[in-house]
Amino acid sequence: MNWFLLALVLCTIRAVPRQENSDYMSKESTVRVKGIFTLLVLLYHFSSYITPGADDAMFLSLKKNIGQSLVAMFMFYSGYGIMEQIKRRGQEYVKTLPSRFLKVLLQFVSVVIVYMIYKALIGKTYSVTHYLLALVGWSSVGNSNWYIFVTLCLYVITFLVFVIPGDRFKNAARAAAVVLLCFVLIAALKVLGKDTYFYNTLLVYPLGMLFSMYRKRIEPILRWHMALPLAAVLYGIVSFLPMYFPVYEARVFLFTAIVLLISMRVELTSAVLAFAGSHVFSIYIIHRLPMDIMDRLGMAQTRPYLSLFTVIAVTCVLAVCFDETVVVMIDRLLKRQKEA
Repeated sequence: MNWFLLALVLCTIRAVPRQENSDYMSKESTVRVKGIFTLLVLLYHFSSYITPGADDAMFLSLKKNIGQSLVAMFMFYSGYGIMEQIKRRGQEYVKTLPSRFLKVLLQFVSVVIVYMIYKALIGKTYSVTHYLLALVGWSSVGNSNWYIFVTLCLYVITFLVFVIPGDRFKNAARAAAVVLLCFVLIAALKVLGKDTYFYNTLLVYPLGMLFSMYRKRIEPILRWHMALPLAAVLYGIVSFLPMYFPVYEARVFLFTAIVLLISMRVELTSAVLAFAGSHVFSIYIIHRLPMDIMDRLGMAQTRPYLSLFTVIAVTCVLAVCFDETVVVMIDRLLKRQKEA
């Protein structure tokens, strides 16, 4: 695991330190940041198929200290990007959210069906209810699921809040409503017995929306030369506290702030990170399949590094094929539906 971390560090070396990176929230910059965390997600999930050794201490420490915060930037950039589009295009964009919802759902379902077939071939079956719930991410058939379920919920929340036209409700009030409904969603998931990872990074989404709305007021604070070390110290302090929900949220927010502060000062230029960040969705929903196959072949335990590189290579190939075929077909289907 440590060797893969070293390779990831080498990818990020292709970076340009700047006194101020004014493009830190551009699509090009955010894609590369997402690329880092996409590769880390792969590594985190692969580690569940092996027994880390003594030489994996650095990786284990990283996994323990970052934890679920790994997906925070995906949530943050999603909330920011959607709010930016709403500010620019208003109701025109809000009305596209159902199509975006359907696109994500269809992409997810198409891959889940492949997982179902694979599981059936190896003799693993589930109840009809489990299969149906797996299609929306509530349950899993071996695939990663919770992030897709939460994403779909957030699309619904955003649409319901912003679909009401008129200037009576300002964006600030609407954003507050998104926060409130996110808390309702968190409470519902907790009552229904879902694992904490379903909801413990969810609030970073409205945080991204608020950053979009108040960016000009927040940036002067972020440009303060002590902002990064202060955020790092606070993160360290919070990490030693009992992880009650408010404390965990504070840690996730601080982690998001740290990544944001670093991105303001460093411009990533790695093509590897750009590739990974450009195929986030497909890599996320596909990577468990080659991992499971390598595990069943017994290679994950006996030859972990070979297995890891094989998983990465196969996942990347499948992700590109998926984006160039299935995603294109879904886009065409939704376009025809819109024109009908």
